[in-house]
Amino acid sequence: MKFRLPIVVISLLLCSSSCVLSDEPCPGDKPTEENTIMSKLSIDLQGHRGCRGLRPENTWPGFQHAIDLGVSTLELDVIITGDQHFVVSHEPWVNGDICDGPGEGGDEKALNMFLMSAQEIAQISCGTKPYANFPEQQLVQTHKPLLTDLVQKVLVYCEQHRKPVPNINVEIKSRLEWEGTFHPDPETYVSHFLETFKSIDYPSRFIVQSFHLRVLRALKDRAPEIELAYLTFDAEDSPKKAIERLGFTPAIYSPDMLLVTAQTREACSQLGIELVVWTVNEPADIARMVALGVDGIISDYPNRVLDYAATIGLQIQ
Repeated sequence: MKFRLPIVVISLLLCSSSCVLSDEPCPGDKPTEENTIMSKLSIDLQGHRGCRGLRPENTWPGFQHAIDLGVSTLELDVIITGDQHFVVSHEPWVNGDICDGPGEGGDEKALNMFLMSAQEIAQISCGTKPYANFPEQQLVQTHKPLLTDLVQKVLVYCEQHRKPVPNINVEIKSRLEWEGTFHPDPETYVSHFLETFKSIDYPSRFIVQSFHLRVLRALKDRAPEIELAYLTFDAEDSPKKAIERLGFTPAIYSPDMLLVTAQTREACSQLGIELVVWTVNEPADIARMVALGVDGIISDYPNRVLDYAATIGLQIQ
């Protein structure tokens, strides 16, 4: 697969200088999940919602900054509007934490974008509110872009600035309890998405991910050429169970990083599935995921992953 390269042992990360220079066994002599530090020669670095730790999430300024940093993949979310356009947004309503929403004390779900037009949504200002969860985030006035507009901006920007065109990983936001209120049924939802997808001529890898099994199955049935990623935060899940639930083998198994072990890595390797983990922000967690040999890391702070990669000679691609 594209990002799977031979694994190498980074011995300097395994052993302290004292064990290297003495007859004492190094911690890495007996591989365990905790002390075996393995690294691929390269890894897929995905900027989560652009790079929401540094810029407003799911906005052009965030994606532009992620490209400038050097991510290999832009990770983003899409929702469907009342006039069947796909807007880049994590929630299907206007989140008052990041955009001009209902205001304090108001119903956070009052501005339902499934009942709005793309033009109405484009008029809503986003990105100027301090976000307590991300104190490093630089504020900039912007708006929620259409998926098609974002793709075009990425292509133009990369051409003008002579930067490699990143991959795109799109999450279709869908929940059973939202069906009929914030989005249509999965089959209709996927039909509209494929109309948009087929209008996009993108030269790099284009992945679609979802937690929703019916969405993934509908995509597999209607467009088997699309690479699919199975998202999960279920502690009882596993790559094998994902295949059993889906009824097919996805290109990518994408769990919450807290669920990932050496056994997860081994299972994905045996099944021929890439392992892409989320959302990895802290240096210790970044080091642990690299140690386990994951294929990709999704992070709000891609700069931190890049800093760590530079210290061990890990390539981003």
